[in-house]
Amino acid sequence: MRRPTSRLARLGFGAALLAILLGPAEALADWRPAGRIGGALLIHGGDLGGAALVDLYEPSGALRFGPAVGIAALSSADAQHSRVWMPLGLGAALTLRGAHLGLELLARAGAWMGAVQDSIGLGAWLSAGARVTLALGSSLHFGAGLDAWGLLGHGSILVLAPTLTLGWTSGEP
Repeated sequence: MRRPTSRLARLGFGAALLAILLGPAEALADWRPAGRIGGALLIHGGDLGGAALVDLYEPSGALRFGPAVGIAALSSADAQHSRVWMPLGLGAALTLRGAHLGLELLARAGAWMGAVQDSIGLGAWLSAGARVTLALGSSLHFGAGLDAWGLLGHGSILVLAPTLTLGWTSGEP
C-alpha cells in the first residue's frame, strides 16, 4: 500500500527537477550566480548526524531564488530515525547586508530520497533558517546560523541544524 506522502513527494520532486533542468536558455546566459556551501551538525533529540548542502541563487536585489542539493546522515538507536539521504529542492532567501555584517533568512522546499532502515525512502523536505554573515571581501561572506529541516514520510522527523556557510556573489548590480 502506498503512503499519500510518498506520492505527493514524488510529484514535488519531479516538478522541482523539471523546473531546474528546463529553465530558459536565455536566463542561463544572463545568470549572475550567487550561492553558499555549508556544513551542518544535525540534531534530533539525542541523535546526531551531519550534512553538506549547496544553494545556488539568482540574485534579485535582496532576494535570492534557486536550487538546493545536499547529502546528510543521521545515526540513531531508533531505526525509524536513522537514515542517509539527499535533499533536493528550490530555495528562496532574503539577504540583508551591511558593510561587514549581514542577515539571511531562508526557506527551502523539495524532496528527500535515501536509505531508511533496510529500504529506500522518499518524502517531502522542508527547511527554514536564519544566519548572521560576516563579509570576507566584496564577493565572499562567512555565515553561522540555525536551520530546521522537516523530513516527511518514512518516519517523519524534525531535525535542528546549526550551520556554518561560505557564500559568494558574482556580478551583482
